[in-house]
Amino acid sequence: MKLKSQRKVSQLLSLILASGGFLGISAMHLLYPFMYCYACPLAIAACPIGILQRFILLGQVPWYPLGAITLYGLVLGRAFCGWACPFGLLQDVVDKVKKGKIRPSEVVQRWAVLLKFVMFVVIISLAWITADVMFCKICPVATIEAAIPYQLQHGLAVSAIFVGRVALFISLIATMILITRFWCKYLCPFGACLALFNKASFIQVNVNLKKCDKCGACETACPMGVEVQKSKGSIECIKCGRCIDVCKSGAIRFGLFRTRK
Repeated sequence: MKLKSQRKVSQLLSLILASGGFLGISAMHLLYPFMYCYACPLAIAACPIGILQRFILLGQVPWYPLGAITLYGLVLGRAFCGWACPFGLLQDVVDKVKKGKIRPSEVVQRWAVLLKFVMFVVIISLAWITADVMFCKICPVATIEAAIPYQLQHGLAVSAIFVGRVALFISLIATMILITRFWCKYLCPFGACLALFNKASFIQVNVNLKKCDKCGACETACPMGVEVQKSKGSIECIKCGRCIDVCKSGAIRFGLFRTRK
């Protein structure tokens, strides 16, 4: 079984586990290793970015969420983005639309990927300044997992805020169709957190340059625009394994820690 198939199974199992509320499972004292709104009727754990905001607005040092994020980052890094995140699964689904794709230039990619770090700083700053979880009110993950289900469940009157959230979500979906993994690349604040540990995480994508025939298939297949052959471990790599699947020379492999041959 190719890694692509294994990843789909992993993503679906992760979605089922994350939505275990329908089985009566509850573990809200735990944090998901990805963004999943704790206001979702089916949620069994809490969103790391949401809880981080809660600690900040209460004026408390967020040791627990920071510790959990560090643990997730050191163990798998951004592999959670490629193998477990339900919103990542949604992006893979909408990416099936192949027409009209836009591939940002190398220069744009280099600078645009910094936006998610800016996003993270803004989110934390707003939580401190406003004493509220401001980002949760517009978060696209929360929109699809909490706002829309809550609206349908309770039959509430459609408000301007709800319409705005849905419009923002639809706009994001349209952008994700045009640019593969747009949310992961440029906006996801949790992806920014995991990126800080990506090069030091236990699981790495290793390239054997002696076996590499420099065909470029790996870089064409990479949904994150990583220069696989040149990279000595990229903070953008979500370790999805697409490069491994397309490498005919067998030069790319998963491994413990980073090796360079």
